[in-house]
Amino acid sequence: MKLCQAQRFLSNTNCFKRGHSACKGFAVNLRQLRSGLLLSNGYIKGVIWLSMAAWLAVEIVLSPTRGLAQSPLRVGMMGDSGLEEYQGSDNRGGTYHDVSFNWVELLARDRGIYLGEWGDYSEPRRTGYAYNWARTGATAASLIAQGQHTGLAAQVAAGEIDVVVISIGLNDFVPYKEDGYEPIYSGQVSGAALTTRIDTLVANVTAAIDTIRQANPDIPIIMATIPDINVSPAVFNDARFSDPDKRQRVSDAVGAANTGLVEMAESRGLVVLDMNAMYSQLVERMVDGRLVLDGVEITMLAVGDEPHNGVLGDSIHGGTVLEGFLANQYIEALNDATGAQLSPLSDEEILANAGLISSSTQTSGTVDVPSTLWFLRFLETTNWKSIR
Repeated sequence: MKLCQAQRFLSNTNCFKRGHSACKGFAVNLRQLRSGLLLSNGYIKGVIWLSMAAWLAVEIVLSPTRGLAQSPLRVGMMGDSGLEEYQGSDNRGGTYHDVSFNWVELLARDRGIYLGEWGDYSEPRRTGYAYNWARTGATAASLIAQGQHTGLAAQVAAGEIDVVVISIGLNDFVPYKEDGYEPIYSGQVSGAALTTRIDTLVANVTAAIDTIRQANPDIPIIMATIPDINVSPAVFNDARFSDPDKRQRVSDAVGAANTGLVEMAESRGLVVLDMNAMYSQLVERMVDGRLVLDGVEITMLAVGDEPHNGVLGDSIHGGTVLEGFLANQYIEALNDATGAQLSPLSDEEILANAGLISSSTQTSGTVDVPSTLWFLRFLETTNWKSIR
């Protein structure tokens, strides 16, 4: 058994990050235990040695399969603000910034996915993870213009990335862009002009994906579809867009874009994450617009940075709880794409990240941390020479 497996396990937990000192202390006491057994051949020591060694092999070597990959899954990303870090340049969450995280950050925090070093990077990146090229406000066209796809492709070609995630296209339909929602809603853009617009979007996403595949033809890629913007408070709370027939025009345009994207993705063997199906699953858990997690109510249709709201005060980005639900959808996609065995975030983990329960009260969704720490501390503190 390699002792570094113990260190990697411990370094991925939130409550015990002591680095290699844990492994070193464990190694010393393990040698002492084995030495004592060889010198005395005592029956009691033999039983202790064999039973504890067998238990530890299961607990440390196999525990990563409960929630964490055997080695960090290196994920590269391109897209828009749905992927760009809340804790980065955009500083989302206002006075609740410290408990505002998107799904990307939650997976890095709680499931150990590796997105490169955190730092300040030149355009199109800003402050965030080195492998995350997503940029707030990006459309399918500006993703190409910014060079997100070529920057990530260089990292893929260098062997730094295990799997790629792309989520782009929402900003092509949002109401806060002049050429986004309103021209389709009003009918100003329709017919052949709308078809050309949708075809161009699909072509840009295709170009980004093909650039990644040119860097590594075998790399797994996850593509998220475009969410229907009509389910967002940015639309249904805006009196300008109260006509259901005109809103349907936008839903139909998003649906047509998704049809083209899915056809392209399937022809290239991509894993597709259906964002609208995810929303339907979320609705099934809601009662009167509220999502209840372990007795804590989240008002999913309300807007505000306070974590009991489903959406941040900007009316477009999910709060930490909603992002936790989205994180679980990406966990399923990552497992499908790579064969990883990441476990979903528990309700307790999601609530703790949002600051709605104490982190000390949550039950880990990854490994049995308390029992493992007890055993390591037992090995460190026991006077083995006294056992005869």
